[in-house]
Amino acid sequence: MESRSEALKTIGSVCALVVISLLLLLGLSPLFQPKDTSKEAGMIDASANAIMAEPAGTIDVLFIGDSEAYSSISPLQLWGEHGITSYVCSSAGTRLPYANQLLRRATQNQQPRVVVIETNMFFTLFSIDDLVTKELEGLLPIVRFHDRWKSFTSENPFGASAYTWTDDLKGFRINATVCNKPGPGSVRDPRVRSLQVTSRGMLYLSQMVDYCRSIGATPVLMSTPTSLNWNPERQASIQAAADELGVEFIDLNTEPYKVDINWDEDTLDGGDHLNLSGAQKATARIGEWLSSTFELEDHRGDASYQRWQTLYESYQAKLEDLG
Repeated sequence: MESRSEALKTIGSVCALVVISLLLLLGLSPLFQPKDTSKEAGMIDASANAIMAEPAGTIDVLFIGDSEAYSSISPLQLWGEHGITSYVCSSAGTRLPYANQLLRRATQNQQPRVVVIETNMFFTLFSIDDLVTKELEGLLPIVRFHDRWKSFTSENPFGASAYTWTDDLKGFRINATVCNKPGPGSVRDPRVRSLQVTSRGMLYLSQMVDYCRSIGATPVLMSTPTSLNWNPERQASIQAAADELGVEFIDLNTEPYKVDINWDEDTLDGGDHLNLSGAQKATARIGEWLSSTFELEDHRGDASYQRWQTLYESYQAKLEDLG
């Protein structure tokens, strides 16, 4: 009887310790939550998260994905050609649990008409540990921003976050490097692996699709051009997932949406990511599809969107400087 009593006391002590630890983490989380969206303020993946500083309700199209997305889609080009306001929420090596968080974070103040989910991350495997960690980071900012003490200032650390820093390129990353050497696993290499969308990945993808519909956004799957990460088996796996979820799949590697990529000129790393010239082609194609498929408002000429036009003109000047 005594041993059972001792065991119950031990369990009770462990439970109490866990509860106290969680309460402590909850209490400290506001201290570690970045007060702005900039890297200097401690924000991780600042460009992806800077959408939180965009004026509420101004983003019509949201792109979610990994580095394939931020290398391939230029929101300012979409603005210049169609007057579409868009943002690319992506980071290198994004896994679906984090993409799910980015989607929900981005739509706190935005009501996009369309959410385009780039598919390369469907094949980036994640463990149960990755899943649990991302869920904890969502609940307890101190878990994700535990290093933010390095950017503490004399301002009230418990003060409310005031997101002000915005990314002038709206998540796109310019890289004009040309590297035409095919990497291992290239579509030109018969050893290229074929992977399937996993059941764990489908669970998160289904959650993202359901969430998009719940906020009135149309979810779309998109594969950006890549000779390293695309193959027919992957394409078939994504198409099967799209059919199961009832969403459209836009594959820029194949007809009828294929982009005419020159792999000797339009890649920055041998076929993995597009460079600037490749991104311009991919953006033009997805822009044509968006404008012909959805009744998206052309905001050019609208005084309340003058900032977009100013950024676009600066963007054009930067492209001219790059030659």
